[in-house]
Amino acid sequence: MRNIDRDFVRQLSRRHTESHRDKKARPDKDEVLIDNGWEIIVPKGSDIVIRTAVKDFVRYLKVCMGVDVGIRYVKVMEKERFRKEQVIILRRKE
Repeated sequence: MRNIDRDFVRQLSRRHTESHRDKKARPDKDEVLIDNGWEIIVPKGSDIVIRTAVKDFVRYLKVCMGVDVGIRYVKVMEKERFRKEQVIILRRKE
């Protein structure tokens, strides 16, 4: 592995180790507060890139923002199905 690759990997591995949340901050009228109870919706059978991104984002939210979100893997990605839930829909547009 080249030095630049090792440095990049080392830098990434140091991320998500401390809180960055301003507990006094409140969302403006056009913003959304992501808090405990939200879920990330992911298509079943997603590739390694998507699965890695989801796990990294969940770790970021937990460690840096103090928020526990779940991951739900689904067979069918129908936006209408999740419209009234507190979810983040993650998928790759082909």
